[in-house]
Amino acid sequence: MTPKLAYIFSDNFFQYDLGISHPMNRKRLVVAHKLMQELKIVESELSNVDIITPKKAEEELVKKIHSEDYISEIKRLSKEPGFNYKFGLGTNDCPVFPDLYETSMLIAGATLIAGEVVLEADYDYSFVMMGGLHHAFPNKAGGFCYLNDLAILIKKLQTQGLRVAYIDTDLHHGDGTQHIFYDDPDVLTVSFHESGQFMFPGSGYPDELGEPDKAEGSSINFPLYKYTHDEPYLHYFTKYIPTIVQQFNPDIVVWQAGVDAHQQDPMGHLLLSSFAYEKLANVMKSLAKQTSTGKMIVTGGGGYNPNSTSRMWSVEIGTLIEKKLPVQNPLPWIKFCKQYFQINLQYKLRDTPFTPEKILDLYSIDFERINSFNTKYEETFYDEVSKYYNIPSP
Repeated sequence: MTPKLAYIFSDNFFQYDLGISHPMNRKRLVVAHKLMQELKIVESELSNVDIITPKKAEEELVKKIHSEDYISEIKRLSKEPGFNYKFGLGTNDCPVFPDLYETSMLIAGATLIAGEVVLEADYDYSFVMMGGLHHAFPNKAGGFCYLNDLAILIKKLQTQGLRVAYIDTDLHHGDGTQHIFYDDPDVLTVSFHESGQFMFPGSGYPDELGEPDKAEGSSINFPLYKYTHDEPYLHYFTKYIPTIVQQFNPDIVVWQAGVDAHQQDPMGHLLLSSFAYEKLANVMKSLAKQTSTGKMIVTGGGGYNPNSTSRMWSVEIGTLIEKKLPVQNPLPWIKFCKQYFQINLQYKLRDTPFTPEKILDLYSIDFERINSFNTKYEETFYDEVSKYYNIPSP
């Protein structure tokens, strides 16, 4: 039977715009949603995707994660932007913008609804393009994130007696979500990311395993050296993550499916292609099917090149719903992006994966150097994680 997906979407997501020159601007969402339309992933009688309009989260649910003072400050600044900012608000990463409170609450509500519909209706998966704000802490904004919609969702799932596996394949370590559940043995947080040696937020190392004597083994981190491409990335992910998730034995999977590890993204140094994202989506499908509910909630997370972000989200969702996507990008989408955003796009939907030879040519770094660092990371990972899980040796 063909999988069904709930696509949680509102035009009001476009209000989550941190500025025209800010990486988190409305362009990335407008362009991505347009591609979903042109590919007939959404708004098509032939599609097995339903668009569901979200509503704002109830403040009481948000307070399960965020402090009342922090929420009140976001609400105040939405109406009266000024000076004397606190809680990480008003920075270059997290500027104050009109309707910050309302838009943030809408995104939190969208991710909550994504959880509701997969459990209460006939959907295998749900997707919130604007969800996945994993850098928000209980009383601090960070990394373009104000409210941690993922944590709000997971806390709600826990009230339903569900054991949750949270898998984060964003470029950046999911520090906020990890912190919130660091002392909770019933939530597994897995983050697979570029090493904090090179990348914000500078955390996410294998020895971050959960609160000692309380939740050890509930936090899993695999950092990767810069310029890691598809082959080693997928090797490490498929070797370790499914085994760990299966042993944790969750009831449901939450996937932060950020695509800023793509080779064209300006924010980092990883070199993934569409092949890697398609493979990741298939692995995540398999993990979801093995849970007691068989369901998965997916959020868009990071991705800051409108071209690659649009295409990789489409590849991920197309893979989940088993839709055959064309070789070429739809011509109306290419014309739309050029006309309204002055973006010149490539004609092919998918990319050519990087090779060690191409990495050496472009970045003057030998693959053996990359591999030696990743091998060291893997050895450290094994030494730490094998204390809690039966995993293959390096």
